Parts: sequence; structure tokens; C-alpha cells
Amino acid sequence: MGKRCIKVVTDPLNRNSARDHCKDYSADLITLENQAKIGEIRDFMVANGHGSGNERYWTGASQINGGWLWMNNGMTFSSTSDIWCNGEPSDITEECAAIASPTFPCIFDVVCSGTYKFVCEIQF
Repeated sequence: MGKRCIKVVTDPLNRNSARDHCKDYSADLITLENQAKIGEIRDFMVANGHGSGNERYWTGASQINGGWLWMNNGMTFSSTSDIWCNGEPSDITEECAAIASPTFPCIFDVVCSGTYKFVCEIQF
């Protein structure tokens, strides 16, 4: 998966608590800035038994002042980016983003207070 280390956490937490957990390991929630990276994480998740059922996992994307950005690096991305699932983002009040099994094809917006599993990432 390139120059990074990931940790899949299966204990559901809200987004802020999930991010705090990652930071305890000098990591952050995963950044999925393009389809290639989504494909890599999908392959990793499925190969490691995380691809069954309808499970959701936090990503490090947040909506701030009407725009979307990756929290770990501040890189912005458009609401029309090809990393979004069809029809997403769908609600201005959903200010966080997640991916879902079984195929992890794209990200979608969700409320930050939901509790989901998550993926921490350290980039080198």
C-alpha cells in the first residue's frame, strides 16, 4: 500500500473519538484522495476479512465552511470528485465521510455523531 501503515479498528466510535484514537498512535483517519487509493484500501480490507456485511468505516474527510477537506493534510476536494458515491454528498448537515463494505467503492457523507469502525493511517 505504498509508504504508509494502517490500523483497522473494529470498535465503533464517533468521528471525533475515532480521530483521537488514531492520534494516540501518531496517526490520523485514512485519506482516500483518489480512486487508486480507494482501490488499494478496498483490496486490503477484503483480503484481511473486513469486506463482508454492510459495515461503515470513518475516513478523514470533513466538511468545513461548505467545502470538503482531508483533516490530516488540509487538502481540499470537490463535492463533484469521483471519490463520492452516486448522489453524494447528499446533505449539508452531514459533515463527515465514511466508506462501506462490502465493496468500498466510494465515500459518502454522514453525521459526525454516528458510531462506525475506522481506519487509522500513518503516511511516511
